[in-house]
Amino acid sequence: MRYAAKYDFLTKIITHGVIILTLILFAIAFNTFPKGLPVTIGPVALIIAIFLSWGYSPLYYEIKEDAIVIKRPLKNLSLPLKDIRNISMINQVDLGGSIRLFGSGGLFGYNGTFMSNKIGRYQMWCTNRETLILIEYKDKKILISPSEDFAFLNDATERMKHYK
Repeated sequence: MRYAAKYDFLTKIITHGVIILTLILFAIAFNTFPKGLPVTIGPVALIIAIFLSWGYSPLYYEIKEDAIVIKRPLKNLSLPLKDIRNISMINQVDLGGSIRLFGSGGLFGYNGTFMSNKIGRYQMWCTNRETLILIEYKDKKILISPSEDFAFLNDATERMKHYK
């Protein structure tokens, strides 16, 4: 079954804002400053960062017979059902204070490696902070945000019964 990865309001604001600001910076850099490598590096670095943030952001989540698949533009991420120790719905309070160690904190979602004072180190592949599902393995924790969180949790739990 397929579950949408809908953007929350903050993701929409950050994503649109960064893209608009990047376009403005491009226009200023190429119309104001002398042509050359130093002027080009900044805007090109921003474009690369935007492309990578988009490329690793979830398009949707899919539960297959043996795995939860996070569909992303550049590289899908497959989470084997047989190795999941626990799967549960959580909220931002359950996370406590979190800091981003590597990744995106709102540009096309919340993606990458984060650290929480309540759940420790985790990977986050989310687009909405209101529909959080925590998937726990022996050695890692992954946070996702399917739009229909209750249905997703029920579907995943049913599929996991085949491996218990």
